Amino acid sequence: MLCRSCGFVFNADFNPLLVEYSGRIEETQAFSPHFVRYAKSLAGEWIDRHGIRGETIVEVGCGKAEFLSLMCEIGDNKGIGFDPAVHVKRIDAGVASRLTLVTELFGDEQMGLDADALVCRHTLEHIPDVHKFLSMLHRWAVQRSEPPIVLFEVPDVERILDEVAFWDVFYEHCSYFTSGTLRFAFERAGFEVLDIRRVYDGQYLVLEARPRIAETTAQSIAQSHHVPSIAPAERFVDRYRSITAACRANLERFVRDGKTVALWGGGSKAVGLLTTLDVGHLVKFTVDVNPNKQGKFLVGTGHAVVGPEQLRNYPSLQLIVMNPVYMPEIAQAIETIGVHAQITSVNDLLTTERLGS
Repeated sequence: MLCRSCGFVFNADFNPLLVEYSGRIEETQAFSPHFVRYAKSLAGEWIDRHGIRGETIVEVGCGKAEFLSLMCEIGDNKGIGFDPAVHVKRIDAGVASRLTLVTELFGDEQMGLDADALVCRHTLEHIPDVHKFLSMLHRWAVQRSEPPIVLFEVPDVERILDEVAFWDVFYEHCSYFTSGTLRFAFERAGFEVLDIRRVYDGQYLVLEARPRIAETTAQSIAQSHHVPSIAPAERFVDRYRSITAACRANLERFVRDGKTVALWGGGSKAVGLLTTLDVGHLVKFTVDVNPNKQGKFLVGTGHAVVGPEQLRNYPSLQLIVMNPVYMPEIAQAIETIGVHAQITSVNDLLTTERLGS
């Protein structure tokens, strides 16, 4: 759904009881060298910009705590991470003494917890009541003797709409943000937004903010809020049918040409593509460099997740890379292990021109 008053995109049918957040989730991207370089760069940038050194950092939705570990290592900090999916045993021994990991959600029970910075990456899009969540964080922040810096990262829905990247629209992401709606949500909850910018090849938005101590009414914020154009959402709807038809036709063509089709990326993007197009019969399996996913199966479609080494068993292989940012890394990986395959970005499936050779 699209709110025409503020521009917020959300899943109106979202039911949190249908979603499981537990240790069974394998969301980490830390097995990609490209992503690790980005995470190190972002951690270092935030530490330098805001002087987060020798301090305590809280991360809400820390996942497997890789980013919190980086913030602690680079800035000589201590970290407290909250996430039902955290795996304490997977924490590197060299940083474990700096971390306190809690397999619970961050909430009102933590109002007394003291920290100098709060980090929340790729969690806000999973929150159905954004205002309630941000207001809770604001209550926590204003109780500190020194208002902490608040650092967030979320997917950028403008990129999804512009590219008609329908595989990035899935049930668990119940809240989608443009830079404008992200700013509005934080200001309405009582934060002063210091910066919002696009990162990671335009795929993500990062936000830096501090809690305002003085009250500003929601009405005054709403009056100053510039409602973004709804044209990108309308274009998405208009182009969706032709785009999905082109994707399906290209996958069918690969199979007719005798190719074994596999998706590189055994996660939500692959599930989104397969379920939206109903093309499970055209795709043989998925590939992922995360060893914790290998030997398991995609939710819903049941496609096996294999490691790159198993690609040697398929002489006529067509790989669809579910995130174009990893194309160079994947090309290098298959060359290193001696696999011959045609590699296509998922974005290239949107074209009506003939793909492959």
